[in-house]
Amino acid sequence: MVIPGHVENNTIVMDQKINLVNGTKVNIVISIEAEKKNSGLYGIWKDDRDAKKIVEDLISSRSKGRDVQL
Repeated sequence: MVIPGHVENNTIVMDQKINLVNGTKVNIVISIEAEKKNSGLYGIWKDDRDAKKIVEDLISSRSKGRDVQL
């Protein structure tokens, strides 16, 4: 069963009346559209380096021309 709803004040509100017994277990699936709306940063990172490579590059760029022991 799929029942549309929305979030109000951090509470899930169903868009239509449903009759479920108190304590009924439910699974909530967040739509991709809703996930994209949550962050203005979603999908803007164009770098495909992994975290280790990024850190190596940062250390390298900040330590050029001097002796650094880490």
